[in-house]
Amino acid sequence: MAEPGPEHACEIDCRGLVRRELFRPDGSMVNLTAGEFNILVALASYMTRPLSRDFLLDVISNRDPREISEHTVDNLIVRLRRKMQLDGAAAPIATVRGVGYALVPLQPTASS
Repeated sequence: MAEPGPEHACEIDCRGLVRRELFRPDGSMVNLTAGEFNILVALASYMTRPLSRDFLLDVISNRDPREISEHTVDNLIVRLRRKMQLDGAAAPIATVRGVGYALVPLQPTASS
């Protein structure tokens, strides 16, 4: 499966994102590493479109090749999910079996 091209990019303009910060609804800030931030920007750029590990490895390719293994992306996704988790609800990063990962819209809760 080919990676999504620019014509499939969502309308979120990620070019304006310059700080590696994530804000929770309560206003508290969560710092992101460069790898976490770059993966989040890639996932947001192709909202709901699954991105492969290879594609995401290219996104973080500025890392030292000795630090990169096939599980580097998986570890960054785990950390991002942990940082994005709110009130025990699942983070909006889905595993697409056999493909990779996708950012998915949050489902409204009964109290929303």
